[in-house]
Amino acid sequence: MMLPRTGGISALALASLLLGPTQKAQAQETEPPDQNASPAESDTTGEPIRVRYKEGLELTTADGNWRLHIEWRVQSRFSYPFDENVDAINDLPTLMQDPSRATLEIQRARLRVGGHAYRPWLDYYFEYDFKNARMLGWKLNFRRWEETQFRVGQWEADYNRERRASDRELQLVDRSIVNDYFAIDLQQGLMLFGRLFKGSTADSRYFAAMFSGNGAGEGNDDTHFMWMGRWQWNFLGEEPGLGQSDLGIRDRPAASLAVAGVINRSPCTGFKTAGCSQLPGFEDGEAGQYSVAQAVGEYTFKHRGFATQGELHWKRIDDNVNDTRTELLGGYAQLGYFPHAAIPSIPQPLELALRFATVDPERAVGDNVLREFTVGASWFFAGHRNKLVADASLFSAGSVEDDRGRVRVQWDFSF
Repeated sequence: MMLPRTGGISALALASLLLGPTQKAQAQETEPPDQNASPAESDTTGEPIRVRYKEGLELTTADGNWRLHIEWRVQSRFSYPFDENVDAINDLPTLMQDPSRATLEIQRARLRVGGHAYRPWLDYYFEYDFKNARMLGWKLNFRRWEETQFRVGQWEADYNRERRASDRELQLVDRSIVNDYFAIDLQQGLMLFGRLFKGSTADSRYFAAMFSGNGAGEGNDDTHFMWMGRWQWNFLGEEPGLGQSDLGIRDRPAASLAVAGVINRSPCTGFKTAGCSQLPGFEDGEAGQYSVAQAVGEYTFKHRGFATQGELHWKRIDDNVNDTRTELLGGYAQLGYFPHAAIPSIPQPLELALRFATVDPERAVGDNVLREFTVGASWFFAGHRNKLVADASLFSAGSVEDDRGRVRVQWDFSF
């Protein structure tokens, strides 16, 4: 099928693009915006292509079958006396001796492109990371029926809420210390998913996926695959979304409970955005060296400016070469609140948040638990698309007598 002829863009359309009225920013909890939008109505100017700015540059054909959405995002961060999270904290005594340093850098600079092709229910998305010069994710979704959908590509696996939520939709500057130990991050593969019993007390989402199991940008290195399953119950009949804040100050509460599990055999004990990685204490693996089984239970609740979520993780790693077994536990609880909902004199854009997280990296070894306590505040200029976030963290590890603190300030801007 050939792409429809675009023709020219009228002077009126171009003026609207450059000088169009400012639109009120809305909270965004999916990516990209309006991914499942209904077909656009025919352009009243008679042009075959409709051009507008809606949380990015958007082009849509008059018949609604083709849509292209382009968005840029920049995230800058100041941190002191360090910016590391899990890896450095695991060796807290060494971190104590490191000289303090103040860091100001571009943390993320990304291009996000999405839309649909041929039909509104065949949508696509990809994201490019300019800072590290690599493709982060790409996916093609078949959404003909809400109950039964299909995806192929590379994306943040729908395993746990904290990792699946976009980092610009977090309540604090970044994710907890739990993330690097338990998230399966970016994976390549395919997935069957959908939403059942929408709007009822049985409202649920399900996910069943098969991945290569070697992380971002890597194919399978043997005959083993990563298998993932997740079930989420929206027991109040409302979808809470992935964003962590209750930006809309919901009148009706939204909540969910979820469980998920993963089995995998690969050279990896952990995953990061860059791909396969090793948790502290593990050496680089060969093909099929590590058999990993893990599970998570989680909750979320949002109502009238209050939002809370938490996860409890278990993970087992069998080293098939050295014949050893390691079990890990971890979890976090987090909450945020817009105090304007209770005290109208407090500015509406202000949100306060706090988080407690803990990781036991090896249950068989005593006195080695890692802990994080973080408090923070966000100021929303235009929802999650333009916001300033500051947080302060205190870290401790096992029997180490001294704790280590950190402060960070971050500006996240999308256009």
